[in-house]
Amino acid sequence: MLLIPSDFPTLKALGDVGADMLQRIGINVDTQYVDWGSMLQRLAKTDPVEQGGWSIFHTYWSGLDQLDPAVHVSIRGTGRAASLRLPTSARLDNARRLVDRHDTGSTERIAAAIQVQVFEDVPYIRWGRSCHPPSPIDR
Repeated sequence: MLLIPSDFPTLKALGDVGADMLQRIGINVDTQYVDWGSMLQRLAKTDPVEQGGWSIFHTYWSGLDQLDPAVHVSIRGTGRAASLRLPTSARLDNARRLVDRHDTGSTERIAAAIQVQVFEDVPYIRWGRSCHPPSPIDR
C-alpha cells in the first residue's frame, strides 16, 4: 500500500511518480490518496497492510538533515521502537550513537563505518536528489 497525501502538492507528485515507476517494473500498487493529517496517523501504525498499515510513502528532507550521521533519520537502526517502522540494525544504531561521544578524529572514523553499514543494511532507498553540490557523505 502506497500512501499519497493528496493535499500536499510536493509529496503528491512524488507519490504519483513513485507509483508509476513501481508499476512500470511490474509491482502491483495499491495507492491510497489521503489528506496529510490522515497520512501522519497511518504512518504511526505498525500493523500489517490488511489491518490498516502501509508499505511505502514518499518524502523529502533538507540536505542539512542528511549531512550528519548523528541526526540522519533514515539511517537509524532503532527498529519498531522508533516511528515510521525504521529498520532494526544494532550495528548501525550503536555506531550512530557513538558519534556524539567521541572527538573529531573518532567521529570521522565512526561516520565512515556508518556509511559501510548503510550499504549493507540498505535502510532506505534514495531515488532522487537536488542540484546542490554533493555533501561529504556522498563523497
